[in-house]
Amino acid sequence: MKIEKDLIGSLLFIAPVMLITIGTGFFKRPIFFVLFLLTLAFCLSNKNYFNNVLKVIAKLTPMLILLIWCLISASWSLAPEKTVVDTFWQCLFIIYVVMISIIFVELKTITIIRIFLYLWVLYMFATVIVFDVAVGRYTEITGVFPVKNNFGTVLATMLSIFVFCRKRSIAYSLAISGALTLLIFTISKTAIMSFFMISTIIFLKNLSAKLDMTGLDAALRLSRNIFLKVMILVLPLTILNYYYEIYLWMLYEIPDHILTGRGLLWKEMLYQASTNLLYGVGYSSVWNIGELSLINATSLAYLHTEWVNKLVASDSGYIDIFISLGAIGIVLLILLYIDYFTTYVKVEGKRISRYKNLSLYLFLYSLVNNITESTFLFSMNFVWLSFIFSYALLKYLYIKQSNIKSFGEYSE
Repeated sequence: MKIEKDLIGSLLFIAPVMLITIGTGFFKRPIFFVLFLLTLAFCLSNKNYFNNVLKVIAKLTPMLILLIWCLISASWSLAPEKTVVDTFWQCLFIIYVVMISIIFVELKTITIIRIFLYLWVLYMFATVIVFDVAVGRYTEITGVFPVKNNFGTVLATMLSIFVFCRKRSIAYSLAISGALTLLIFTISKTAIMSFFMISTIIFLKNLSAKLDMTGLDAALRLSRNIFLKVMILVLPLTILNYYYEIYLWMLYEIPDHILTGRGLLWKEMLYQASTNLLYGVGYSSVWNIGELSLINATSLAYLHTEWVNKLVASDSGYIDIFISLGAIGIVLLILLYIDYFTTYVKVEGKRISRYKNLSLYLFLYSLVNNITESTFLFSMNFVWLSFIFSYALLKYLYIKQSNIKSFGEYSE
């Protein structure tokens, strides 16, 4: 019975990862809703699972407040119906990812997930051969994705799961080496730099934890707690008081050519939203709303139509949140970040260090990636899934750390 539950749980975890990463367009709302119902039924079949889902959701207060603000923005949104509908789907998506994170922790075997990762790498190599090598492209590879950045992001994110599923075997070594090789050949600067930077941070953190620095660790813990408490007060007040000055700085100081021309796009979008800087133009009313879209009022839409259309999801997620949810939305997002790190320093225990490392990697990578791509609160993409997963995973670790024995090592 336990083996059967682990098999079903593993498949429920694998399903969204597979559908989002094997190509574009597979994770549509009808398919997602079916997976949502299946996952919900699985959690309802185990009272402990369902109760934990409710506990974790209750701990995600900053994210819930952010969603409430998204819904409220429908009252002034450029596309109010779309704002309400997209907020509803985001609520379902967050609940779904919370369920997935709990199932992931409760699994007692990692073999099925590891086998999936091996097959996944083989599939990625096959797509590169068909769509890149076959046409003479050996660098800036894209696989089944439209651009190299999408492919690089997926590879960099999946590598964190590879590290979590560590195993001393030839197959594992080949698989992780293959994924890393593909990442390098994408020449996606954001993905490659983020992967190595965050991996180094986690490595140094783990190394320092192994050293005997009790006094230093206590001092660092105290300083971190004080810093986070100060940030809770200082950052929100600073942004709310000086959001217009921040807006002017971005408008006049960001170079047009920064990040392969994104600076020009950011400034055009910011200029169009200049009258609604505090509360924004409404959630989900920046892109994909036809003639009402802000981008249609810019010179870019007339001079570089094709370029603009391709950059729908290549804007900055933070710029999009600032435009759609205003300075208030940015403050709510920062409070979410602070809540994550506040929880992170409270979660302790060697048995859960693997989970913490996975959560931290996914969280940091999502933060960095959102600078150059529109991912946060943007449909149901892999980075947004990873962000919610990392947040929910950490909250679940915090809930369960009182019973540390429940975190056993995976069996093979």
